[in-house]
Amino acid sequence: MVAFCLRCQMSKFINYLAVILYLVPSSVFSCEPSQITVKKVDFSFVDRCDNLPRSCYQISGVAVLNNSCSTPVGVQLKLTGYDKDGAPVATEEYWPASIRNLAPGDYVSSAPRQFHYDARIARFELQVIDTKKWDEKH
Repeated sequence: MVAFCLRCQMSKFINYLAVILYLVPSSVFSCEPSQITVKKVDFSFVDRCDNLPRSCYQISGVAVLNNSCSTPVGVQLKLTGYDKDGAPVATEEYWPASIRNLAPGDYVSSAPRQFHYDARIARFELQVIDTKKWDEKH
């Protein structure tokens, strides 16, 4: 009769678990766009040429994102401006932290400077469209 060895069984289990975790692709442990939420968007166009005879509007303001993932992750956003009837007027995709990962929790992001002024825009909508784990060695 073979003697039962609890320590031997646990050791085998741990070894099997280590092999399984090693073989599972890292994408299984990734952070999905649905785990990033937009808590607040406060964007508007501001005339930066107050005292000049012409106007030069630039987008200004902040958005608050929340990363509910367990690890830091890069986030790609899509900003869309809509007219008073709800039709899209302009859109811009951008990475608010560039090639840095956002830590879990809240992150305050400035409005994207590359979003161009259009007088028809009445409201803004911000949407998370992608996540990416950036290499931290840069």
